[in-house]
Amino acid sequence: MNMRKAISSVLFILCAFLFASPVLASIASTTPDRGQENFSKLAATSSMMAQENSEGGFFNKLKKNFMEILPGRKQRSQEGQGQSQGGQEQSQPENQQGTSGGGQNSQSQQGQGSQGGGASDQGAAIQNKMKDFQQKMKDFQSKGGDMAKVQPLMQEFQDLMKQGKMDDASIKLDEVLGILDGSTGSSSTTASQSQGQSSSSPQSSPPPSSETMDTPSAGFSKKTNTKYLLFQIFTGVPDKNSGVFTSGNSKSFFENYIKDIKSQVMPQNMHNDRKLGFSIGPFAMDQTESEISGTIRDAFEIGLEKNLAVSFHLDDYMFWRNAKGTDGRKLIDGKNAEWKDWNGTPSVKLKVGWLPNDQLAPQLCYEKQAVRDAVTHYARDVVGKAVKKGVDKLKNAGKEDLFAGVVVGWESNLADGYCSLTERGFSASNPPADFDREREKILQRHMERMAKGVYDAGINKELIFTHIAPIPKKDMDSLKSAMSVKKIRDMPQSTVFRAFWTAFNKYSNPGYSLYPAVGMFDDIYKALADNGNSTWGMVEGTNVMLTAGTHSGGAGQSFVDWETYLARIYNHGGKVIVIFGGFQGGQGAYTTATESKEAIAAYKKFLRGETLVEGKELDIKTDSGSGGGGNAGGGSSGGSGSSDLPSRMKALPSKIQKFQQKGGSMSAIQSKLQLLDQHMKAGEIGKAEKVLDEIEAKLK
Repeated sequence: MNMRKAISSVLFILCAFLFASPVLASIASTTPDRGQENFSKLAATSSMMAQENSEGGFFNKLKKNFMEILPGRKQRSQEGQGQSQGGQEQSQPENQQGTSGGGQNSQSQQGQGSQGGGASDQGAAIQNKMKDFQQKMKDFQSKGGDMAKVQPLMQEFQDLMKQGKMDDASIKLDEVLGILDGSTGSSSTTASQSQGQSSSSPQSSPPPSSETMDTPSAGFSKKTNTKYLLFQIFTGVPDKNSGVFTSGNSKSFFENYIKDIKSQVMPQNMHNDRKLGFSIGPFAMDQTESEISGTIRDAFEIGLEKNLAVSFHLDDYMFWRNAKGTDGRKLIDGKNAEWKDWNGTPSVKLKVGWLPNDQLAPQLCYEKQAVRDAVTHYARDVVGKAVKKGVDKLKNAGKEDLFAGVVVGWESNLADGYCSLTERGFSASNPPADFDREREKILQRHMERMAKGVYDAGINKELIFTHIAPIPKKDMDSLKSAMSVKKIRDMPQSTVFRAFWTAFNKYSNPGYSLYPAVGMFDDIYKALADNGNSTWGMVEGTNVMLTAGTHSGGAGQSFVDWETYLARIYNHGGKVIVIFGGFQGGQGAYTTATESKEAIAAYKKFLRGETLVEGKELDIKTDSGSGGGGNAGGGSSGGSGSSDLPSRMKALPSKIQKFQQKGGSMSAIQSKLQLLDQHMKAGEIGKAEKVLDEIEAKLK
């Protein structure tokens, strides 16, 4: 169903309301075909308008506002639809490895869309909600319901519809329906918990990639002007031998580092809309509910006492060896890991760049029903529940703006994927037309499920962020020219390399790792424009360029100064920045950069509310070997701003051929070639470059 049909259906349902009131009849007669922007609002408030007929009444004022904007309404309606739909049509998926941030047109055609179903799905959702509204409004009025509770929300709904922000308008309409029900939506939450999510049983043909999530219930969307500068503090580490995450850091441990952050970074005069704070994480499915809720409680108490903002960062796939399903059994005992092939061969341990020697559990099979249920429980009933208690405590203290949000995922990714694809109806005899695109869709669904869990606990959508680590498009293109699709696919964390779009869904804002790399800022801006988002988060990063030694503490000088680094985020819709590597007692390149005088001066300038200036890029030469998305916290791989590895790999076969023609023996380089292949498959780009140096030296 397209948008025009969806809106027309909504209007048809509400014809009785539109013409039951003389006030509405006069408006409807002058607007025979005005598109989406105000009709849903007019229809939704028709019965209420009939109740308030005085000149000073809210709805008569609303009528006057409508009449004033009528001349240009049709044009704005088309522009609003363009904002909601057009951005998705700008980027096309490639058959194998596509451009960064793309694929939204194909996605939308399949019923998905960048924000959880696309404009047509959202139009249909609003249509269904309006059916509920029709009856609930009658019941609400017959019981003497307080119209003052509904009026401001409907005004907001109108404004969102005029702007073409269908997702936010739909969420606002949920709030209205909750009031008409005589609740805040808790009954809907109960229903969604009992129904679960869509079935994961295999189907004869693959369904749309974005599952039909339950109607948003307890969460809401409220935009604020506050922007946050946060510093990451780790809650613990995984055991190297088992991969089980252990949270060993106490409240006093956090307080010690937070004291340094405040004393060194907070300026004397801080702007009201700027907040300094800290991010606590990771939280993992390995942990018990009491561990998680206790740490969250401690963090809120510290934030309130120190007047610092606080956010929470969740792991979503690395640490689950001890995780339990909703039936109380360990997930790992229930065949809930991914497969390496269509035959069901279990995946091996998960490979993550910053944990190269840890024996992590295999990749979760995101589409298994037990996993989906466990993820929802973890996000909504464990983390979300504890965070909601803390937010309520801040609100009661008049300090709600100290809550800086929840990051749902820690560089989310998907290895292998055959199990999840099988659950989605694919098989060896019915493979996906585009294997990589389908893997991206599965990843996006998983992140949306996490975000929805937190949202359903009652958390503001505007303060929920996803977290992925794509690489710049130019680096992706270089990889494609140097390596086969299969080899790229085998690299750890490669599912997200090109897939900027997977960070978007209707329950959160997108979040990215961002360590400066040529093209990375522009690629993020393009993804935001393509997907109709203006708000995002830099949820992991610092102003260093990643190098071959990144995961052991190495990093190169950035090509932008600190003020420019912050400005390229905050001046372009960034709401939150989470800085990694500072104020935790380290001594490496991350700490040196993050705690430098230049950095602290830039932090304070932002916090004082002064305008950040974007300077020119510096001419920096670096041996970097890891992309703008990879990091010390999650470790994606790929080429970086100035790495020439792709071109060198492309030239290697001809060099070997010339070497043989001159009588050179392959035995001299055979072992090195095997080692090079191992490093490339493992995503160890820095090590691969060093081996390639040795090979090229022998070929001369």
